[in-house]
Amino acid sequence: MKKYKLLPALTGALLTLTSLTSQAGIISGWGANTWTRTGDDCMNRCDLIEYDRDGGHLSTYSRAEENTYGETRALVDITGAGYLPTLKVYAKASTPDLYNTATAFASQGFDYLGSTSTTISLDINLHGSVTGNARLSSAVGVLIGDHWGYYAGFATGFGEAGLLSGMGNGGENYLSILSGTNVNKQGNISFNINPGESFYILSEMRASATNGIADSWNTLTMNFADASKLRAATAPKNGTIPEPSVLLLMLLGLGFVYRKQAR
Repeated sequence: MKKYKLLPALTGALLTLTSLTSQAGIISGWGANTWTRTGDDCMNRCDLIEYDRDGGHLSTYSRAEENTYGETRALVDITGAGYLPTLKVYAKASTPDLYNTATAFASQGFDYLGSTSTTISLDINLHGSVTGNARLSSAVGVLIGDHWGYYAGFATGFGEAGLLSGMGNGGENYLSILSGTNVNKQGNISFNINPGESFYILSEMRASATNGIADSWNTLTMNFADASKLRAATAPKNGTIPEPSVLLLMLLGLGFVYRKQAR
């Protein structure tokens, strides 16, 4: 008489492999970049330029600083509460022949774990101070899909690498501060999401100064109205997910034992 006691184990292992594979979600496309630049002799063109840059794909923190012909610094951190990026920039130029810039860019991916379609609401706040000939600006966009190839820079990353590659447009928001102290500018992006879908939030912030100061070290921040059914790409997963190769070896081993018992 043949015995098939291992059939439930084989079935369970196969279901586990399928489940873990389907729950993997976004595993790339997120990161942080910062660029700073100071330039002198810029009345016609900048003949003296110094740069600093940091970060890249799969980075959760980035900081750059360049102070040769003025002051510039930029920072990105996507490790805080909610895993939404925090961006900071600062640029100062004390004379008209200086042109200094600081740029911070971040991308973060999210998987929607809900069982019904819903609307995601993202609140955006740009805070900073601007004096003289300087400017602060921000851009935030949502790409719906799970196949974004990381591109450092909002314009190309959102447009050419995002929308033109077939990803959905969840919305865009652009803010700027041209003058004032402790100014807050608010924006919002709301978009629909279906069960099993993923999306990326791309954000960029820039400070530029020519004989002025653009200070937003107090930041571009974002918050979800409800993040209870969202899982960030950089958040720890619940439990350890075994590598598929390990599960396949387990299946092969169980299958071998099963065949011996079935003889």
